Parts: sequence; C-alpha cells; structure tokens
Amino acid sequence: MRATLAACLTLALVVGASAADLDEVEIPAAVEAREIVFDLGAAVTFGPKFPAARVYEPGGAPLFRLKFLRLPGLGEVVTEKKSFISVFPSFEYTDRRDVDDAAYLRGIPDRDFSLGIGPGVVVQYGALRAYAEARYGFIGHNGFVGEVGADLVGTPFERLEVSLGPRVGWADDEYMEYYFGVPASALVLPAYDPSGGIKDVGARFQATYTINEKWRLHGRAEYRHYVGEAGDSPIVDEGNDTEIEVGVGLTYRFGFDLF
Repeated sequence: MRATLAACLTLALVVGASAADLDEVEIPAAVEAREIVFDLGAAVTFGPKFPAARVYEPGGAPLFRLKFLRLPGLGEVVTEKKSFISVFPSFEYTDRRDVDDAAYLRGIPDRDFSLGIGPGVVVQYGALRAYAEARYGFIGHNGFVGEVGADLVGTPFERLEVSLGPRVGWADDEYMEYYFGVPASALVLPAYDPSGGIKDVGARFQATYTINEKWRLHGRAEYRHYVGEAGDSPIVDEGNDTEIEVGVGLTYRFGFDLF
C-alpha cells in the first residue's frame, strides 16, 4: 500500500518515523551509554492500495528508527545528537499488487511486495534540514529507488516538533518497469516500457510529540504527484496521478549493548 510510509523495521515505512523523519531530541541519559539506540513501534495508515491506485484503504505498519549506533574501532557511526550531518539506514516497503485490484490491470502479471534497503544522509543547519536516500530492492523488484527533500523544522510547543518541505522521488529502469510498465500481454492497457528518472514530486508534513524520554507520538501527511515517464504510464492514466497518504503511530525507545 505504501512506498514510503514511511519508514519500517525490515518491512515498512513509517508514518512520521521513516528514516528521513529525524528529530533532534537528545539520547536519554538512561540509554546514553548504550551502543545502539532505536525507536520501535506501530502505526495505522490510510493511502492508495498500490502506487497510483484509485482505491484507498486503511493499513498498518511497524515503525523503526535507528537513533544511535556505536561500533568498536569506528566510534559513533549513526548519531542524531545535535550534529550537523548524520547518516541513517533507509527502508522502503511496498505492498503487493494483484490483477484483481483493478479491472484495467487484466493481463498484467501480479507484483509481489517489495522491500528495499540502503543508506541515507541528512544535513541540518538551524531550522533547515535536507536529506537524500537511495535503496536497492532485494525482494520484489531489483532496482534502485530513492528521494531527496528539504524541510523547515520548528517547535511551536514544548515537546512538539513539526516539519514541512518538498520531496522529489527517482527510480531506475528496473523499478519503473516493475510498477509502471505494461507488457504486451495486457488486455486493457497499451504496452508501455518506461525508463528511469524522476518519478514523482510532492511535499510531506511530519509531527513528533515527545510524551516522555521513552515514548513518542508520530503523525504524517504526504502529497505525491507522478511525473515524467511514471506519470505517462497507462497504469497512472487509468489510476491516479496524484495521491495522499496519512498516518499516525507510537514508538518506544530502546537501548542495548552489542558487544
């Protein structure tokens, strides 16, 4: 159902808790000395049934955000402790698409769920934050996909962080063919063989409320418009070239020693 929501342990996005949703809350003293710190929880979502679908449906997803990682000999390899630049793992899960999901998909093979993992980097200066991430699909498609974005970050109330900014998504030939290509076997839509490039533009609003040093409440709303060869796909023409995803979730912060 969702390709970014956003977050994701080894499965999903995350609704306000995707890898790109990086807050600046210090690591709690209770887990400061730990070698790994992460937020884990769950979310409820509402969004398109598959990319560019007309039909929307509710869903659920695990939430995972790696906050801190210290490795012997390397030191702090992942940190969000008031640093100018930070790295993070990026996850993406997209639900399966069946031929029965829409009449215009007749003759097009089903698409299994996909899972992609890769690196990301975020740079923050004051209230401005920019990030880039890339993922490789090792389940489902075997292509590369990612996005770049920027946010204006603010704290309108104590314990509440909000952010808003534009997003640009891109993908290679393999990913574009998997989700937006139409084979000659299609019974309704004309054959279509897209190439890689920019696939969507949009914006994302995120909010994180720190209940206490362990619990956090997350919310997200995202607008996406398909462009380029993705936007020209007959699947998008018959489906929807503009979509919105929303969700809310709750996470708990864990800290452990690895060695």
